[in-house]
Order: sequence, then C-alpha cells, then structure tokens
Amino acid sequence: MNWEVPIMQSRTSCFDKTLYRKNPRRFWPITFRASLLLFLFEPVYLLSFVTNPGSHLLDLRYHLVRSLCEENHILWFLFSVACAMAVFSWLYNARSTGFTAALPLTRKSLFLTCYLSGLSILLTVLLFTGGVMLLIALICDLAVADLIGLWLLEGFLDILGFYGFASLCAMLTGSLVIMPLCTLALELAAVVIEELVRYLMGAMLFGYVSAGSVLSYASPLWTLLSRSRFDLVYAENEAVTDYVFSGMGMVAVYGLLGLVFTLLALRLFQNRRMEAAGDTVAIGVLKPVFRWCMGVGCGLLLAVLIYEMTLQGRYVPCTGGYLLLILALLLIGGLLGWFGADMLIQKHFRVFSLHRKGALLLCALLLCFGLSLGFDVFGLEKRIPAREKFDSVEIYCDGERAELDEEESIEQVMKLHESIISHRSIHEQRATDRYKMVSLYYYRGGRAIESRCFFLDAGREAQSDRNSDLRFAERVLNLSESIQERKKLSLPVTENSIYHATVGQWEYYEPMKYGITPEMVEAAVQESYADIAAENDASAYYFGACRDYSGYDWQLTPREAYELYTECILPDMQEGTLGRVWLVRDEEYAKSIYNIRFEMDLNVPDSDGRFASTWFYTVPTVHSKRTNAWLADHGVVLETYWNYLGRMGGREDVLE
Repeated sequence: MNWEVPIMQSRTSCFDKTLYRKNPRRFWPITFRASLLLFLFEPVYLLSFVTNPGSHLLDLRYHLVRSLCEENHILWFLFSVACAMAVFSWLYNARSTGFTAALPLTRKSLFLTCYLSGLSILLTVLLFTGGVMLLIALICDLAVADLIGLWLLEGFLDILGFYGFASLCAMLTGSLVIMPLCTLALELAAVVIEELVRYLMGAMLFGYVSAGSVLSYASPLWTLLSRSRFDLVYAENEAVTDYVFSGMGMVAVYGLLGLVFTLLALRLFQNRRMEAAGDTVAIGVLKPVFRWCMGVGCGLLLAVLIYEMTLQGRYVPCTGGYLLLILALLLIGGLLGWFGADMLIQKHFRVFSLHRKGALLLCALLLCFGLSLGFDVFGLEKRIPAREKFDSVEIYCDGERAELDEEESIEQVMKLHESIISHRSIHEQRATDRYKMVSLYYYRGGRAIESRCFFLDAGREAQSDRNSDLRFAERVLNLSESIQERKKLSLPVTENSIYHATVGQWEYYEPMKYGITPEMVEAAVQESYADIAAENDASAYYFGACRDYSGYDWQLTPREAYELYTECILPDMQEGTLGRVWLVRDEEYAKSIYNIRFEMDLNVPDSDGRFASTWFYTVPTVHSKRTNAWLADHGVVLETYWNYLGRMGGREDVLE
C-alpha cells in the first residue's frame, strides 16, 4: 500500500500577464504626462504652423530636424528613467520585495515582465504621438511625412538605448531616490570627468587647450546632443532648400547598445540580493568602486570650482601659490568624496576609522596627478605636432581667424608656436595685466588633433618691439593666404546679389579702447592740417573731414559696388595691402588707415522665397592703391585716422 500523499506541483511561469497588465494601469500618469509633454513640442507646433498664414514649409522641416537633434533625446531619456523607476520600484521597499519575490515566477520571467510592461508604456506614447502627427500632416497636406517617420524611428531607438541603461542602473541600487541620480551620473560620468581633467590641464599647462573629447562616446546622452547634426541642401544659386538629418547611424548604435544593457541588467537581477532594498549600493563588489569614483570626482570638481571662483575669469599662470591651492583642493575634495560615499554606504557618520588605507592611496594618486601637471612631467607644454601629422592649421586672435594650408603659411605658424613657447616666462609674467589671446588649431582630415591657446604679452614693450610674439602673430594674420581666407564670402558676388553697399566715415569716439593714448592724440593735434572741409563743395562725397564730424554714408549702386569689389578690393587683398589685421594700434596704425569704411550686404533668394545673406566690410589703407584711386575718382576725400584724431583732439569724448 502506497501511503504517499500526492502533492500538486506548482508551475513557474516565464511571463506573468497579470503583472504585465497591472503596471500600465498603475502608472498611467506617466503615460499621460509624457504624451502631454510631447504634444506641446510636436503636434501643437504642427497645428500652429497650419494656422499661421505666413509660415514656410522650410521652417517646419527645420523645426522637426532640430527636434531630432536636440529635445527628442532629452525627452525620451527623462521618460525612460521615469518608467524604469516605476516598474522596478518594488525593489526599493523591503515588504514589496519580499512579496514579489515569493510569487511563482523565476527571476528571469519577473524581470522580463517588468521590463516589457515599461517598454509598452513608452511605445504607446511614441506611437500615439507619432500617429497624431502623421494624421495632421496628411489632413493639412504637409510634406513632412519623411521626417515624422524619422521621428518615430529615432524615438524607438532612443527608448531601447535609454530604457535599457536605466533598467541596468535600477539594479545597482536599492534606493528609489538614488536610482535617477545614479542613472544621470553614470550617463554623464565619462564626459564630466574628462572635462574636469582637461580644465585642470588647461589651467596648469601653459597654452594647453583640449582638441576634442575622447571619452564622450561613453556618455550616450551627451554624444547624441552634441554630435547629432543635419545637413543643408542648396540650390544652384546656393540658397538653402531643405534640411537632412544625418545622425541616425549613431542613434542606432546606442539603441542596440541598450539591448546589451538590458541583458546585463537581467544578469545582475538574477544574482541580486533581495535584502539589498534600501541600500545605496545593492551590488557588494561595487561598493569600493563607488568610493573611488566619488573620491576622484569630488576631488576634481572641488579643485575646478574653487579655482574658477578664485580667478573670476582672470588669466593667472598656475605657479607658486596657485599650484599649492589646486593640490590642496584635490586632496580635500578627494577625502570628502571618499568618506561621503562611505557614509552613504554605511548609513551613519562614524566612518573615519574605516578604509583609511584606501583614502591614503587616493590622496597619493591625486597628489601625483597634480604634481605631474604642475611640473609638466609629460612635456605637453612644449609639444608641437609634426608637420606630417596635420593638413592645415587655424589661427585665431582678436576676433580674427584664418585656416591655412599652404606650406609657407604653415611654416610661419609653427615658428610662431615655437617662439611663444620659448618666451613662456615673459608671457606669464606680463600677460596678467594686458594681453592678447592667440589660439592655434591643427587639423587632419577636418578634425582638430591639437589645440593651443596662449595669452601673449601686449604691453608697451611688446608693442614697440618688432620681434615680439605679438608682432609675429600680427604678421601671420596678414599673410596673403590669411587675408584671402578671412575675407572670403560664402555667397557669389554679382550685381544681382548685392543688396546694399555703402561707403561711410569710420569714426572712433573711444580710441583708448584700441590703444590710442593721450600722448598720441596730442601729437596728432600738433600735426593736424587746416580744415580742408571748407575747400570742398557740398557735392563732394567727403567723410573723413566733414565740418560737423558726425559722418554719413554714401550708398553705392550694385554696379558701383561690384566694380569696386572685383576690380579694386580683391586685387588689393591679394597683394596684402587691404584686409589687414592690426594687433598693435599705435601711431603707425593710425597713420596707415583711412577713416573710411566700405560695407556690402549680399542676399540670394531661395526657392521658398527666403534669402541667404552674408556681409563684407573693409577699411582702406594708405597702401591699397586701387581702392584709394577708385574712391578718389568718385569724390571721396581720404583722411588718415591720425589726421582725424588731430581734428577731434579738442572734443572731450575722444579720450573717454
């Protein structure tokens, strides 16, 4: 006789329909608020476009393309974090964790049920909003269906990427408050740490400037916001006719990476201690990692913040006391971050007797980092890229820039770079009061491989010394290629494209801003000639010496402007006598330019009735013979700025 009592076997399910249906009903406010917010950004904008009779289709396409590059990523990141918090919220409460873990569900089926329910919420919001947008576009006959399709595809990929990453972060902690902070911190950790390190390198290394981010791709949200772009489609007349989004490949990579994050989250969930509900760090082996990350991050952050507040935007060489300040801040911030992390883990303040060896090791590493930068152990300050490693170089100074690729020009820039480095002590000692900032960018294949930013001494001695680096930079900016590059126009110059052109008086009522001293004004007054305005009749287009000194503009016809630009200005610029840059504005400068300014506006219409526009200006010099002759033939009496100062020397506002 068999006395065994038959026992009903319980069956574990791989998917729980009840829990799957319960989450969307329970968390309906997320669906509602997300849909409402998206409505304000997209369908409402479509409706406002339809009701505005002055709207252009190109404006609508620009809005949708810009949305693909910017706010779309931010909104889906926020929605994804909110959904992950909601569907995994039971992990952060001991009672809810115990109840859910007791259900006849495997860890895998429990995770998949919660994950898919949150994914369904996000996809519902996406499809509903996208459907409304398509319906509006079809009813109102708007040619934007292709961009709405891209909007839906990008939203789906963003959901996969951000929601998968948020689900992974939900497994790392047992606190509902820490979970969104952890997600945001890990999302931006790589780029923030890199920027902090690069800031300190720029502060402590002479001339060092970051040439671009290396770790930004480890921060998906930052990368999508900063690197998503769109291309402009031009007509034959170079007017913009459309905008094309070109960043979907990068979005797809991060979307597929989100699936990898999901698998990692599943693996962590299967091995997670359910008793970790309420803990700051739910995975035991990650607690030391958390302390080290907090220590390094807080050390760098405190050093950057206090150093920046101390300087308040001033340039100060990081030597002596400032170097000691950065080292002290690194140590203090590192210790605060280390023991602050321990307090969060232990949930009490009695942590200073714990993990002391680790804290000392952290301080030693931070100290080595600071000293290596302070004494340039790796020789970064003196490093100049080898010629074969770059194709072109860009120089930027005093608001003027030029990208150079001719061998002679590049050689001059490299010599300037070497000269600045050899005179480092001079620039660091004297550039705290008066300086000019010079930036150099070395490019290879259109990408900057090296960047430098120097604060050159611009005091009286540097201005008067013909061999100073300030004068050297001025000569580089006035190379023929530099002038051509700086003054080139993005639109063709024709009689039809010239919208407005004038020749007018170029007055400076505040010469002290440009280095003109009272002594120079007094010298100009002594050399001033008699008032020649009385010798010119009113029909002469005279600007530099007009009686009332107020100045006025003479409007040129498109034919006159085209003739002046093509036959005079362009040849003079090719010879280097026009379009020059003056970093030193002294007596020579005042005697070399005329108080005349030529301005020209170009407008080119596109197929939608809009206009692409650009602007050109130049100031004639005593050496621009063709331009000067044309102006003189048309009745313009030329007066140097030096003589202008002589006549204006008696006016009070000249020396303000």
